Amino acid sequence: MPYLLNASDLRPTDQDNIIFKYADDTYLIVPGSNIQTIPMEMQHISEWAMRHNLKLNESKSKEIIISLLKTHIPAATQLTRLESLKVLGVTFNTKLSFEPHISYIIQSAASSFYGLKTLRAHGLTGKSLKDVTQATLIARIMYAIPAWWVFLNVAEKDRIESVIKKGKRYGYLPSDFENAHSLVESMESKLFDSVRYNTNHVLHQLLPPEKDIYYNQRQ
Repeated sequence: MPYLLNASDLRPTDQDNIIFKYADDTYLIVPGSNIQTIPMEMQHISEWAMRHNLKLNESKSKEIIISLLKTHIPAATQLTRLESLKVLGVTFNTKLSFEPHISYIIQSAASSFYGLKTLRAHGLTGKSLKDVTQATLIARIMYAIPAWWVFLNVAEKDRIESVIKKGKRYGYLPSDFENAHSLVESMESKLFDSVRYNTNHVLHQLLPPEKDIYYNQRQ
């Protein structure tokens, strides 16, 4: 039962609490067994901000509790509790479902199709139109998709596939354009290769130690 806190600046106090910082946003992940440490973490937030000439804006700080249980969990802070939260552009809910993000993609796709239709009406055709489609519609669909694709059910994946099929049917994408599953596999392979071969990659340390295997084969 992780507890996710979205705040401005945080400093860790417990080995089990995980902090991720991106620009002016910080995300604190606290396991259910450590909820009692959250007030202390909040105090450290304020102290850290003051030492760096910053101010924590608690009105913009939110919390979400990820749990499959239906029982109500008492609040550990005065922060607004959300049913869904957007983290780095990807939205999920308290059940760790990415259905809100899928709905956002579908709605955005409708706007993209209207924009592409307008561009075609003004003379943009052929490869140029297809390049714009891949730079807008496909780029929005594929954003951070290796992080959330595996959490989708079959129906949600089909909704993504339907957008790509519609793009091909309307002529905005090449007829032989890859489906979403193939695009994800390609992105995941590139990500793994970058993690595997780049020792400075932030995820490289999570890989198991490399094994040297020697085979004693017959002549």
